[in-house]
Amino acid sequence: MDELRKIVIVIIFITGVGFAQTLKKQNLSNENLRLENLRNELSKLKTEYTQIEKEQKNSYQMLEKIRQKELVLNKLLIELAAEQKKLNADISGYEKQITSLTSEIVSLKKKYSTFVVWSYKKGEKSELLNFLKSNSLKGAYDSYKSFSFVTKAYENTISELKTKTDKLAKSKKQREISLELKRKVIISKKAEQEELDDSREEKEKLISKLSNDKNALDNEIRDKEKAQLKIKELIAELIRKETTRKTAKAKTSVNKFDYNGLKEIKSLKGKLAWPVNSGRIIRKFGKNRNSKTNTITLNYGIDIKTGKKSDIYCVADGIVSAVEWIPGYGSTIIVNHTSTYRTVYGNITGINVSVGERVKAGAKLGLTGKGIEGYTVHFELWKERDMKNPEVWLVKR
Repeated sequence: MDELRKIVIVIIFITGVGFAQTLKKQNLSNENLRLENLRNELSKLKTEYTQIEKEQKNSYQMLEKIRQKELVLNKLLIELAAEQKKLNADISGYEKQITSLTSEIVSLKKKYSTFVVWSYKKGEKSELLNFLKSNSLKGAYDSYKSFSFVTKAYENTISELKTKTDKLAKSKKQREISLELKRKVIISKKAEQEELDDSREEKEKLISKLSNDKNALDNEIRDKEKAQLKIKELIAELIRKETTRKTAKAKTSVNKFDYNGLKEIKSLKGKLAWPVNSGRIIRKFGKNRNSKTNTITLNYGIDIKTGKKSDIYCVADGIVSAVEWIPGYGSTIIVNHTSTYRTVYGNITGINVSVGERVKAGAKLGLTGKGIEGYTVHFELWKERDMKNPEVWLVKR
């Protein structure tokens, strides 16, 4: 009975082991760091908005802060959606592990119970007695071999059962953690979406008040002039990073874009798809005179007036290289294409792509945002540092 009691104690120990272990604190993932940075940026924007609101209500500056906040909230929602998708995959993986391990443990316990019964009926003493009573060397050897085999089988089964039980405990704990994180992500998504909806409603009201304000229109035009230089600088920086990536022997923090499988854009001159299904060009490439303000501005691309919240599409295969806020053009996306071409899409709302994402021609990037001039999209085409006239490239309508 002492031997049976020992076996029972071992089984109890194996069943309970692992559950008492605590998980080590995990380091913040890149996704969590991005979320933290976005939330810090959002908090800063809210503070700036409150200050502007105190100083000058219904101003153009307030409108820009609202639009800027929209982009940050949009990025947050994209990150949270990606995090939820990742957690769903993790949870599914843990559940498969739990099902598999549970089945394996049941099988091992059945196997172990067979050993327990065998040990109780025959026991180690019976095997030792057979060994000592053997009248021949061969008989003694066979008895010893049988005893050694069963002993080793005991050890292997106990070890495997302990390992599987530990893994099961860890998988269950990880599943619990992932489920709790998913719950928090869903709550956060709902809160951010509600705030985004409120911001859009506030923006609509403010635009209505500023639509006939000449000073606000002047401010928007000046910002668009500055935006041209900002886009030029941003493209120069993207080119510099791309060059660094190609020439650097050591690992760099620069995104490594793979253009394999992307259709060549240079063969699409005169056949390039439009970024919107319908609309009219209200500002052409080059110099433009504004009739309301009687000012001349330089346009590096074209501005297309569209219907309410029209879809904006990528004009050719490429990789998203930047999603930035640019005063005057608001939320702006830059897409890298083959042969060092780039396209720029300005004044976008509801962005649903992120940096590094491969996009096909016709992929939806977002919706046209609303400014003082209504719903417009700004579109540019660059070859290295040279701006191209988009109208020469776009298919004739």
